[in-house]
Amino acid sequence: CIRYQVTRILNDSLDIDDAAPELLRCAGEFLDWDAGALWLFDSRSEVLACAETWARHANDYAEFLERSRSTTFEAGVGLPGRVLMDGEPLWISDVTADENFPRATSAHRAGFRSAIGLPVPVAGKVEGVIEFFRRDVGRLEQEVIDTLSSLASQIGQFIVARRVTSALRDSESELRLLTDNMAEGLVLLDPDLRILRANTALGVMFGYEPEQLIGMPIGRLLPERRYLQRRVAADKRRSHDPGVPGSSFLPSLGKTVELEGRRRGDETIPLRIQFYEVRTPAGLRVAGHIRDLSHEKEGDRLKQRFIASISHELRSPLTAIRGALALLATGAGGALEADGDELVSLAERNAARLSTIINDILDFERLENGVLSVVSAPFPLDMAIAHAVETVVGSAREKTIDILTESTGLMAFGDQARVEQVLVNLLTNAIKFSQTGTEVTIVATRSGNDVDVRVHDRGRGVPPGRRTAIFEMFRQVEDSDARTHGGAGLGLTICRAIVRQHGGEIGVEERPGGGSTFWFTLPSVVAPGTSPAQDRP
Repeated sequence: CIRYQVTRILNDSLDIDDAAPELLRCAGEFLDWDAGALWLFDSRSEVLACAETWARHANDYAEFLERSRSTTFEAGVGLPGRVLMDGEPLWISDVTADENFPRATSAHRAGFRSAIGLPVPVAGKVEGVIEFFRRDVGRLEQEVIDTLSSLASQIGQFIVARRVTSALRDSESELRLLTDNMAEGLVLLDPDLRILRANTALGVMFGYEPEQLIGMPIGRLLPERRYLQRRVAADKRRSHDPGVPGSSFLPSLGKTVELEGRRRGDETIPLRIQFYEVRTPAGLRVAGHIRDLSHEKEGDRLKQRFIASISHELRSPLTAIRGALALLATGAGGALEADGDELVSLAERNAARLSTIINDILDFERLENGVLSVVSAPFPLDMAIAHAVETVVGSAREKTIDILTESTGLMAFGDQARVEQVLVNLLTNAIKFSQTGTEVTIVATRSGNDVDVRVHDRGRGVPPGRRTAIFEMFRQVEDSDARTHGGAGLGLTICRAIVRQHGGEIGVEERPGGGSTFWFTLPSVVAPGTSPAQDRP
């Protein structure tokens, strides 16, 4: 049966160019034709070009076959062009007498008379034409048309299938090229957490070829995978429903976490990972992005060492400079002219400012390393406030700003030196941004088991959209504040870290009548020698 033979030929072929010679031979011999050709439409040039020719006795028809292979047809021209334009089979009883048959001369020399052409349909469009020739005039038979139409339809279906396969292959190749050139590791897991796919970066990260990872339990690479552990659904209906996976993954999927992975050879590496569920036609899967943080961690370590080293190196000569300036100011080096006193005072202020910045950088470095410690004990809050005011009173006098305080009699529980550091920072900012001749007020009250400390100023205030951002690293109310008012943008970040280590909170709000109120809370001492934590239920 010709249909069976055509199906076999198509199944055994990679593409239409591979199948065409056998298809033409099979149909031509079965239907007793002398020659044939397959034409395919080129969408770029919008012409039909000959893809393949066949003849029983190729030597007898060499000129005609060569003419066909070297010719292209536009829509409406020649037998192939007319079939392309009309989309219908076309029978020509005598090609040598047909006015629209450009190959008539070579067909006459070959002895061809009758011909038939049929469209090759692809997705509703004519994408090709198949034609056959005989040496006799013959007559058109419906059975022949039906057989050849069926052949043309099979060819069209084959072209569609191969185009889809080719597109999928190209898409998969492009996707593989993309994923294999990513710096980030990509992995796909089955519900039992075994690796189904992995890109090149993942293999390099863990010391394997990607193929070696297939089938490997993810636990061999990520020992700390508690958030990936599988739990079986309790609902029996789910487990009996073939359309629903019988297991689901813990809710922590989707979160970005940092943990240590294990390279081949048991070397550990720091990683940043995110896993998430993916539902596929094959069932539930887990996809993951894995980034090696080794270079980032090493960069952070070197940065921290550099900051610590530079800060400590600056601290020693700065201490000597401040000591020398203090001696000059007291007249130890002899009496100074009026201008000299002013210059020494200016140098002292800027040295103190530089010292504050260096201390902030050192505290920030400790904060980054998690070693910004507090040593808690009961202490009188009034004393801490007084010490903080003494530290900033000189700056306040320069701007004729009054610092107003009231005795509270409160006992707080915490690290007094660190609390004074917070107060100094908040007072310094209040003075820095307040109008000359105004006042800054410190108010402390008891609120349950906490002490609430508030620093009011008469400055420009903090816009609502910046009240959270200013407590982040290197952030200030205005981008120009670092140049105008100085500072590294770390003070409030350090304040927040200190307050939170005491179990308190810190924030800022608008002050009625203008200005800002920076506030923070601390644990209070509710009885002599005890901490509030001991009295709380």
